[in-house]
Amino acid sequence: SMKRLIAFQLLLAFSAVLATEASLACDCAPATGSLKAQVLAGFHEASAVFSAEVIEVEDFMAGFERFQGAKLRVIESWKGPHSPKTTVQTATITECCQCGITVEKGEKLLVYVYGSPPYRLSDCSRTQSLDGATKELTVLRAVAGGSA
Repeated sequence: SMKRLIAFQLLLAFSAVLATEASLACDCAPATGSLKAQVLAGFHEASAVFSAEVIEVEDFMAGFERFQGAKLRVIESWKGPHSPKTTVQTATITECCQCGITVEKGEKLLVYVYGSPPYRLSDCSRTQSLDGATKELTVLRAVAGGSA
């Protein structure tokens, strides 16, 4: 019947929407191996690895995409051109499913970035809050110092 056909088409349309939403979710490759192996891989793949405090945050639009720009002051640097007390600029897409990390002024981060500034802060990197990174910092210092 016509009602059944319309109901079926609506169901198909709705499932297509759900499937699209699911496929748009931030999807990172799962981290595998020991913490040391993960830190080693992250360190070698990154352009720069440093800890920093967020000193400025600004939301802006570029084209049709929403971004968060942040200025970070480097605390400690293990890789890349950024020395302590220098500032680093980030520009991260904050819309759904782009895997961007949003930050707040005063927040302290352990940052792994790729490419060149303005860097993108990504959930798919090892970037994280400095507070929860104690074990990672111990491994990172050994890796950067060449003793890992």
